[in-house]
Formats: sequence, structure tokens, C-alpha cells
Amino acid sequence: MDVVKLAADLVRARSLPGEEAEAARVALEALNEVGVDRAWIGPLGCVLARLTGGSAGTVLLTGHLDTVDVGDPSAWEYPPFEGRVVDGWLVGRGSVDMKSGVAAIIASLEHVKETDYDIIVVLTTHEETAEGVAIRRGLREVMGRGLPGAALVAEPSNLNLMVGHRGRAVLEALITGVSAHASMPWEGRNALEGAAAFINILTKISQGLPSMEGLGRETAVATRIDCSPKVTPQIPDTCRVIVDARPLPGTRPEDLVSRLSPACEPIKASGLGCRLGIVEEELRFYTGEVVRVREFFPGWINNNEPLIKAAHRAARAVNPFAEVGYWRFSTDATYVAGEAHVPTVGFGPGNPALAHKPNERVRVEEIRHAVEGIVALTHALGKFLSQLRGRGPI
Repeated sequence: MDVVKLAADLVRARSLPGEEAEAARVALEALNEVGVDRAWIGPLGCVLARLTGGSAGTVLLTGHLDTVDVGDPSAWEYPPFEGRVVDGWLVGRGSVDMKSGVAAIIASLEHVKETDYDIIVVLTTHEETAEGVAIRRGLREVMGRGLPGAALVAEPSNLNLMVGHRGRAVLEALITGVSAHASMPWEGRNALEGAAAFINILTKISQGLPSMEGLGRETAVATRIDCSPKVTPQIPDTCRVIVDARPLPGTRPEDLVSRLSPACEPIKASGLGCRLGIVEEELRFYTGEVVRVREFFPGWINNNEPLIKAAHRAARAVNPFAEVGYWRFSTDATYVAGEAHVPTVGFGPGNPALAHKPNERVRVEEIRHAVEGIVALTHALGKFLSQLRGRGPI
């Protein structure tokens, strides 16, 4: 299989969250081409596959099909959905995050037949919006009540080995006041002024949040504000401040809310209302299914030294300079590793710093090397399961 062509075909398949049908079709056809035992479209439009091996256990290979939007099209040197190869680079939206990784997963399956472990593939939807949601349903479809023994997430890592990341949460601070004519501001209580004060206090609180070696500090930053009524000569009586937070492994939703809620206290003392909580929203998938999501996705870290050493050796067989590190962003491992506690590693093509940017691009040679790396890492994870099987239940 030509992995670069497959990656380019996936880039050409526009796939915003909830609009991944074309990309799913391309991935499904490719899985059938490499010859898995079964490939199908599962719940929430996930593309699922199984390759039956032996009784040692199950290795999960996973990535996501959706991408963020292109932003300003004029900022792109080449059309973002053309999937053009230029001077040894595949250029286009999703080339890094993460259609090259998805292509590498699929192409790797040509080289991991006749194993003593099963391989399952889950390619998810709506990951950019709510990581961990679709994969939960996809895994349940493939494995019932069971879980894989080990997992590989092929998000971009520059062919380095990733062993953890902070989680992600979306919170909303609801600031309430009393509306009044803007010519007589003393007659009301300005919710916008309260929102501004909340943001300033939140910034100070964020600087004192807990930290963890390797992963750094938890963060919380205001990213959006919306006030009403939206009339220029009228003081708003309601403002919603959206906060993006990155919790460390072990942080629970109530822990995060407790740490950030002190930003509300001065606002309340000024006579305004202030309430902070985790956002809930409904997501519509391209299959028509609707899921209500609470936007808290936990962090994770893999401390299994034998597994990490074996995976690192496998990564270095392809990239001699491969390092062990941590992603700065969040992935579907929020569920796989953060909630289900499956031993998980990350490895994929592309520079994470180029994700979500104009002129996103990845070296075609890196995509090819990623196939070799995923094969080596899959075997390393399978050997890990075989060793566990020899010592007792997984």
C-alpha cells in the first residue's frame, strides 16, 4: 500500500467534526485493501477493524478522522484540501493532525499478520471537539465489556515516544448583574465588568495551580466571552466566560472547579452573581446520533517502565534519536489511558507544532518511517502482552 497516497486521499476528504463520512469511507476501503479479518462502520461513525491473532491479548491502534477548520484560506500557500506533495512534504489540513498517522496505522497492518495477539483499530470521530467520547463507544462495539491489553495512539510526535499528557476541560463562569441604560451605569450592575475582573483573578490563580514533572503545570485560561443583552447603550446583565483548563492526571472535575472557584468570590462580594461549572453540550455525529457530553477529559501518564523501555527500543529502531516525552495537547488517550487505564504509548508522524496552523505539512519520508515504527511498536506491545500472559491474567 502506498501510505503517502492514502494520507493524501484522507487530506482531500474534508472532515470537520461531525462531517467525517467521506474520510471514513476512504479509511474503510483502505482497511479492506490491506486485508483485515473484518472492517466496518460502528457507533458514532467510527471506523473499526479487527485482525485476529492468538490468545496473548489485544493491541489497540487508534487515531481520529476529523480535523479543525482551515481558518483564513488566504493564509495557505496551497489549497488546504488538495493533498499536494511539494518538495517532499505532504501539505494540507489534517496532514499532521492526524491523517498521516491514520494512514500509517492502516498501512502497518500489511506487516503484522500471523501474530499471537489480536489487533483492533478504532478510528474516531469528533475527537477535536470531545476527545475520548467516540472511542469509548467504538471500543465497546469491538470488545464488548473487555478492554485491550495495550494501546498505541498515532497522534503526531515527530516519531518520538509519548507516555502521557494533561487532560482538557471546558468550564463556564456565569456572571450575572442588573441591566441599565449605559448613560446611567450607576443604576445597574455591569456583568461585563464582573467578567473582566473574573478573568484577571483567574489568571493569577492559574499561576499557582499544581504541577507534575514532565507534564508541567495545570493551566486555566479564558478563551471566549459572550454577554447579553447585545445593545450598545445598555449595560449587560449576563456574561458567560469560557475557560479552557488542562488538568493533571488524577485531577477530578470537582477538584478543578474547587481550585478555580475562588475567582468568583470577589465578584460575588461586589454584588454580582458568579457561578462556575463544567460545560455540557450535545454533539451531533455524521450518523445522526446525538450524544450529550460533559467536557472534562482526564490526563494520564504511563509509569510502566518495562513497557516504556520496550516501546522506546522499538521507536529507536526507526528513529535513532527518538526521545521519551509528553504531548502538550490532549488525545483520545483521555479515555483509553486516563479512564480505562489501558497501558498506552503514543507515536506518529509530523511535528505537533504545525498542527491546527495554516500550511500544515509533514515530510513524506516521515510518514513512511511511521509505518515501520508502528509495526515495531505493535510487536513490542504484543510481546509485552505475551509476557504478562505468562505471569498470569492481564
